[in-house]
Amino acid sequence: MSGAPSSGPLTVLHSADLHLGRSFASWGDAGQARQQDLLDTLDQIGSLAREHEVHLVVLAGDQFDRHNPEPALASRFLAWLDRLNQAGIQVAMISGNHDSYWYEDSVYRQSLPPNTILFREPSCGEPVMLEIAGHSVWLYGIAHDHTRHRDVLPGFRRRGDGDIHIGLMHATVDPRPDFDVADRYLPLQRVDLATTELDYIALGHIHGSRTINDGQPGMAAYPGSPEPLDTTETGERSVLLLRFTGGPPSLSRLPCGRRTARRQSLDCTGLGGDEIANRITDFADDNAILTVELTGAPQEIPATEDLETRHAHHFCYLSLVDRTSVVDAGYVRQIENERTIRGQFVRELRDLISNAQSDEERETAELALQLGLIQLQKRSAE
Repeated sequence: MSGAPSSGPLTVLHSADLHLGRSFASWGDAGQARQQDLLDTLDQIGSLAREHEVHLVVLAGDQFDRHNPEPALASRFLAWLDRLNQAGIQVAMISGNHDSYWYEDSVYRQSLPPNTILFREPSCGEPVMLEIAGHSVWLYGIAHDHTRHRDVLPGFRRRGDGDIHIGLMHATVDPRPDFDVADRYLPLQRVDLATTELDYIALGHIHGSRTINDGQPGMAAYPGSPEPLDTTETGERSVLLLRFTGGPPSLSRLPCGRRTARRQSLDCTGLGGDEIANRITDFADDNAILTVELTGAPQEIPATEDLETRHAHHFCYLSLVDRTSVVDAGYVRQIENERTIRGQFVRELRDLISNAQSDEERETAELALQLGLIQLQKRSAE
């Protein structure tokens, strides 16, 4: 099915979903730093390509967060491509659903360096054949088409006698039932990929790393976003390094990215506000995009917004999620014995919680108790 390569291994770097130009509007003061992080990560990807002496870089879509980024950002990306060109590294790329080619003002409708192949059609016709480092490399790719979903697989069927056959797709493989329309863009099944008989399919669109049909025809992988784009993209970010010696490649992950997103649980049982603040400070890390889940039964209601503001400078970005229980907290039991409106409120809500007929009813009453106490606490502080 594939001839033996005529030279040493072909080395390829695969990346996708960098989303240059994302605004991070909800990140407050950290937003501008996060935009710079994406530019730093782009430079890091180029450095990794040169460091590992790759022959080809494949970019599987959503290099930009929108199809028409600011001119300065587009120029920065073109200069990045040109540096790879000067290093003798070939580039093949496709657009994604965020940076679609199918707009008249698309960032990709401008002159690209001579080392760069951009797939512009929504269906795959004849593959592009290149001679790279003594190998005949056949590239198959499609541009994002925002107007319709379609059957793209026939164009990706292996053809020709080249050594190495690589596809590029911005697609959703084995989409979960709960995925919304955007997340289900170009849905495919792993068995469909196997029918292509390509040596490797470089995927983009899903921001978590994943390998499909490993070591088999139609092998494919998502590198994941090389820089975390929100608080849910936890764990180490990476790009993929591929070595082709005949058939599907060997694959390794190269750590990448400026920051790391992670989640941390903090048991607040018995803690007061200052103690909770000190525990949060213990997690301090300038490079962390940290979500702290507050649990347990603290001595007082955590002032999450105030804590986020006071301790933001210890992190790249800090988010607190209050999952504490007010029902059995010591301060709630004290309030319950008060001969006040606040005490009456607590007694009635605790009765509702005790007599709840379902988990949903109990959770609703617990939330009402918590929110009501927060408002009463704010009023008393005024």
